[in-house]
Amino acid sequence: MTGIRKKKCFFLLLILCAITISAAAEPQRLILRIREHSGKVRLFRDGTILESLDISKDTDFGKYDLLETEAEGAVKIEIFSQAALGAEMLIGENTACYFDTESKGGKQSITLYLFTGQIHWTAKKMTDMGEITIQTEFLSSTLTGTDIVYTSSPDGSVLALCRDGKVLCINKRGSTLSAVPGNAIEQVRSGQLRSIPIELTDFERFIQEWRYQKLEAFKTVSLKNMKTSAVGYIEDLDRFNTAYVELMKYRDIFKRWSGIQKTDNLQAKDFAVRDKITTSPAVFKMRNVLSSFERTFYRILDFRNFYYDEKMEEGMIWPGYSTNDFFSEFTRHKADISWKMAQVRYILKLYAAMSWETSPGFDLF
Repeated sequence: MTGIRKKKCFFLLLILCAITISAAAEPQRLILRIREHSGKVRLFRDGTILESLDISKDTDFGKYDLLETEAEGAVKIEIFSQAALGAEMLIGENTACYFDTESKGGKQSITLYLFTGQIHWTAKKMTDMGEITIQTEFLSSTLTGTDIVYTSSPDGSVLALCRDGKVLCINKRGSTLSAVPGNAIEQVRSGQLRSIPIELTDFERFIQEWRYQKLEAFKTVSLKNMKTSAVGYIEDLDRFNTAYVELMKYRDIFKRWSGIQKTDNLQAKDFAVRDKITTSPAVFKMRNVLSSFERTFYRILDFRNFYYDEKMEEGMIWPGYSTNDFFSEFTRHKADISWKMAQVRYILKLYAAMSWETSPGFDLF
């Protein structure tokens, strides 16, 4: 081999090594992909609602897409992330949740915002390349285990259990407790945390008994809770509808930012500043309403399912307006309200496009 050929081969070898190193160093793209689903499932995405038949097997679960399951509904989501290898999340029945994902500084974080229901997290291996978090109204939990169940009850209590690793639970007051194998953590409606011993062999039975005990205890105070929540929901619904009408006045402005790629174009940024100034008052008003309304909405949905499943005795919300009247009206309008909330979520994502930010500008918890 001549000197020139040797130099060419050496040069090509260097290029191949550089490509290999670059590919190895490039972080895995963070993907949440629906692999299986059964029963009644809804996916709320960019102002549209996909029913079970519209959701294909390999649909990617987008940032801030909202997922709902009904009785006997379930969704298996495969997660491709550097933070957890071989990870899956099984979304159980009667569950409502959405994901926030972020890749920053070589780390990948996933936050699941759980309104109601149950999830089962599994992974082959956890790493230090990111963080997995579950957020509820009163509790934030960081997952560092490979087999974890997280479930809620209609009274607002939450239970965290794990067969492997740890779940660090922090309530709104800053109190912390960790669920570890043999020790579950419960957060009651008041926000307090307590530790409960558990046998790993009784994992599933323990969850069933916990939910049964919560439901039985809830029966004794459910009518009072339903009255309070119904009145709160009606008030929140009125504020939501008012804010919705104001927000939708700017629908055409928001739609201009659909699919916009963020660049350093000064003219585009000038338009963004102008549009943001115009729409900000309506956006801020909706933000303040949405944070309370969606939590109340899914609490009422829990109450409704409990009310009908347990065939509870009819009570009065106020004179002339019964629990039957309230839940019948809620059921009639549920689809319309869900559609409106889907519109709002999409608009808030478009509002973020004006800001050159990664955050959509809202936080429900």
